[in-house]
Amino acid sequence: MKKSINRKILIPSIIIYLVLFALMIFASVNGGKYDLIIDKNVFNPDLTFPKLVENFGQFVYWGMWGPAFAVIFICKRDLNGCLNVIGKLFPFVKPFKNIQSKAYKFFDFALKLVETLGFFVLCGIGWKKLIENVIKNILYMLDKDNLSQIVYFVISFIVAALSILLIKKVDKEKFKKLEYLALSGVLLGIFYKIVEECKTITHRVRFREMVAYSNGFFNDEGLSEGKYSPLSQNMVKSTDFGAFTPWYHKASATGTYDYHLFSRTDSFPSGHTTYSCTLFLSVLFCSAFDRLKKFAPFAFCVSVVFVGVVGYTRMVAGVHYLSDVVGAMIIGFTLFLIVRQIYNNFTQKNILD
Repeated sequence: MKKSINRKILIPSIIIYLVLFALMIFASVNGGKYDLIIDKNVFNPDLTFPKLVENFGQFVYWGMWGPAFAVIFICKRDLNGCLNVIGKLFPFVKPFKNIQSKAYKFFDFALKLVETLGFFVLCGIGWKKLIENVIKNILYMLDKDNLSQIVYFVISFIVAALSILLIKKVDKEKFKKLEYLALSGVLLGIFYKIVEECKTITHRVRFREMVAYSNGFFNDEGLSEGKYSPLSQNMVKSTDFGAFTPWYHKASATGTYDYHLFSRTDSFPSGHTTYSCTLFLSVLFCSAFDRLKKFAPFAFCVSVVFVGVVGYTRMVAGVHYLSDVVGAMIIGFTLFLIVRQIYNNFTQKNILD
C-alpha cells in the first residue's frame, strides 16, 4: 500500500518538476529577457481578481496556524512524555527515573507552564494573522477604517479558545493523526517563513514599481508606490525598465537604477505563490484518514491548480515575474515533499505515541 501511494505521488511530482524546470530555464535565458516580455504582455492592474488574490491569497497559509497550535496545545505532554518523544529521535536522551524528585517536579511544572501559555498564545496569534488579514483587506476595499490591534487580539483569543474546545471533541484515535498533521503544518510554515525572509537577498525590483517610478507615483518617502497607485496597462509603454535584473543577479545599489529608489525590491521568489503551496497539506490530511484517502488525488490536483492560479495572478498584478513564480513553486513543492517524508517517517515509527 505504501509503495502504491508513493508511486501515485512520484509520477505527478516528476511531471511537475519537468514542467517547472523547463519554464525556469525559459525565463532565465538571455538575461531574463522573456521574464520581462511576459510581464509586459500580461500586466493588467485594472483586473479585480488579481487584486483579490493579492489581498486574500495567503489565507491558506495563515489559516493553518490557529488550528495547528490548537491541536498542539491539547496534546501537550509532561516532562517525561516529552523526553520519551525526543528519546525516539535521539536515543541518548533518557526520561527521569524518579518522577517524585524535586528536580523533576520543578522542571515538569516549568514545562507545563511554558506549554500552556506558549501554545495558547501561539494559537491566538495564528488566528489573529488570519482574522486581521481578512478583516483589514475587506475594510480597505470598503474604504473603512481598520480596527485597533486590541480588538483583533480579543477576537483572536476568543476564537482560539473556541477552536481548542471544538477540537477536543475529536475522538482519540483520530486525534493522534491530527497531532502529526499539526506538527507537519507548523514545520512547513516555518520553512516557508524562512523563504519569505530571504527574498531581499538579490533586491530584485518588482515590475509595477518600475511602472510607478517612471510614471511619477511615489510614496511619502520619495520611493516608487506601485500597490496603491492608479496604474494602467498603457503606462508600460512609457516605463524605463533599466532596473530590471534576472533572478540570479543582484540589483545595482548605485547609479540611475539604484534599487533604493524603489519601495519593493523583494521580487524573487513570490511569497504568495510559496505560501499557496500550503494547500498541499490537504493531501496529507486526506491520506491520514481511511474515509478520505480516495480524495487525496483530487486534493493534489486542486492544490496544483490553486498554486498555478495564484502564481499567474501575481504576474498579472505586476508584482512578480515568471521566474519568481516558478522558483517559488519549485521551492514550495520541494519543501512540502520534505515535510511529507518527515511525516511518513514519524508516523511509521510512532514517534509521538
